[in-house]
Amino acid sequence: MRQKDLKLARRADIAAAGDVPKTGLKTALVTLTMSDLDLALTTEDGEELFARQAGSCLLAPAVGDKVLVYQDGDDAFVLSVLVRADAERTPDISVPGAKSLRVVAAEELELTGKLVRLKADKLALLAEVLAQSAGSVALHAKSVVETIVEKFSSTRTLTVKAENRSTRIEKTDTMSAGTLIQKIDGVALQNSEIALIKAKQDVRVDGERISLG
Repeated sequence: MRQKDLKLARRADIAAAGDVPKTGLKTALVTLTMSDLDLALTTEDGEELFARQAGSCLLAPAVGDKVLVYQDGDDAFVLSVLVRADAERTPDISVPGAKSLRVVAAEELELTGKLVRLKADKLALLAEVLAQSAGSVALHAKSVVETIVEKFSSTRTLTVKAENRSTRIEKTDTMSAGTLIQKIDGVALQNSEIALIKAKQDVRVDGERISLG
């Protein structure tokens, strides 16, 4: 039976019995969750009624939960969850019927937990200053695009492993190192209009065959 038919049947039963729906607060147990908003309840005196999750009730009621209900005629609203039936069950925090949710803090907003997960089709972070501190960071992505005006990196050890690497410097590429060691398994090719090699002491070229000119 559809939800609307259930409500109409309940109203017909009340009208046939000549009962007048009470107005006021009461406690009840959730017996069925028919949608994100509509719930079937049983009150402490055995009355069965249908209620909607109030917009101010951010903790979504689950089957077996003890809730506080406000009834006004045919309308009933779950105002809050008093006792959760399963404390181990992960609760859902949401605004009933809302397609978007905004949390605003004038000064500081903090999320604390041993594990914090963010799941979204798209995630946008906008900040004047972004600070990250972690013991380790693992990034798994199909592609990464960075657009940066200036970038400064300070590391003790940097290791890069790639199948192919391509670097394009539009103007000047400057490197300063205490020692430079290059090991090429295949062919090393340098193509430039002018190439200068300057050493304070020795320049050594060693090979089975050396061709100049």
